[in-house]
Amino acid sequence: MEFKRGRFFAIDGTDGTGKATQTELLVKKLVQKGYETERFSFPQYGENIFEDTIAEILDGSLGDPGKISPYFLSPIYAADRFKAAPKIRAEISRGSVIVTDRYTSASMGHQGSKIEDAVERNKFFEWVRKMEFSEEGFNIPSPDLTILLHIKPDVAYQLAKERSESTGKPMDRAENDIKHQKRSAETFLELARSEPTWRTINCLNETGDTILSPQEISDKVWETVQPYLPRQ
Repeated sequence: MEFKRGRFFAIDGTDGTGKATQTELLVKKLVQKGYETERFSFPQYGENIFEDTIAEILDGSLGDPGKISPYFLSPIYAADRFKAAPKIRAEISRGSVIVTDRYTSASMGHQGSKIEDAVERNKFFEWVRKMEFSEEGFNIPSPDLTILLHIKPDVAYQLAKERSESTGKPMDRAENDIKHQKRSAETFLELARSEPTWRTINCLNETGDTILSPQEISDKVWETVQPYLPRQ
């Protein structure tokens, strides 16, 4: 009996880059092409005690999230992912294509941006990898491919603000901190240059002043993931 193994794709980026939209569009495309597909979104709001803590952190109930140590916050985010790990692993084993909106990459990009020194920042990245993916840590599944959606921070901030106004959901402390968003964007790009399983998608037009349509970005995402899809 042939062992079937699916694939695991993560979509990430700073706030306002359209991660949820592109996750949804990729899942729809995969289903249209006949792939068994499962979608996840992190944090898993309303699913576990760790997410409850994350929500309190992001709304500022536990203080300014920008001043809380990344070594303190990252395990809480990792524990939320750990709760979903058994289902992710089972779906991959039976041949499904998993698509997540955010993953370990989010902790590396956002929390890593708090560390100014490059050497110390790289030490943090290695610590996160070990904590999340090794048997010494949470041992959660590692994505086959992480897709970084990149938009200039000023544009992404404006999009996040417009989304907040249209939905009536206030921006959290991190979303509303433009300095944090700029540092995070730089850190995400730094990671994408060094991580062999990351691919960056520029979501702006050639002149860099207008965001591409969701479908244009989706076409880029599809072109990126196609070589990594399992045989049907």
